Amino acid sequence: MCTTHRNGRKFGITVDLSLSEQINETSTESAEWIRSVLSQQQMWHAEFVTLNLLPYFSSGVSSSEQDHVALVKILSHMKENLTALSDIVKVACIIPWKPPCAEMEPFCDFTSLSTDACDYFVISPDSFTDVDNVKCRARANIPISKLLYGISEYNSHHIPNNRMILGVAWHGYDYTCETLK
Repeated sequence: MCTTHRNGRKFGITVDLSLSEQINETSTESAEWIRSVLSQQQMWHAEFVTLNLLPYFSSGVSSSEQDHVALVKILSHMKENLTALSDIVKVACIIPWKPPCAEMEPFCDFTSLSTDACDYFVISPDSFTDVDNVKCRARANIPISKLLYGISEYNSHHIPNNRMILGVAWHGYDYTCETLK
């Protein structure tokens, strides 16, 4: 038994959605990815499988309703397989600070992602970038006003507050200052 489980804690793994082809729920690559996730979960006896969906949402792949539906089918199939192995495994999905298609796409409905694929949603503060050409100014990864806007957008796209987790960055930045005032 590992130290985590011996101390009564839950253990989780993080996996990337590493599909190089177009999102296709019937492809060999997606089936192999699902097998890889299941294998990692079994090897580590993980109670949480966290899927990093940031690469998917930051690429042009998610540009159609068909892509979104295919992604949900792949993740749903993975979750069904995980649940068949163990009913205690939960799936968390790392998502951007706001829905990537919030204002512009009519298909941007996270209902199926919420009901069929992800038990929890981890909002990544590092997905917010705002460069104001201001040097030597330490600040939050994501301003609270932007965070609240993102949460509100996810609520309107069928993800309730009780299934959202605010990710906290565990790193520091090095600010190079030429002059101090």
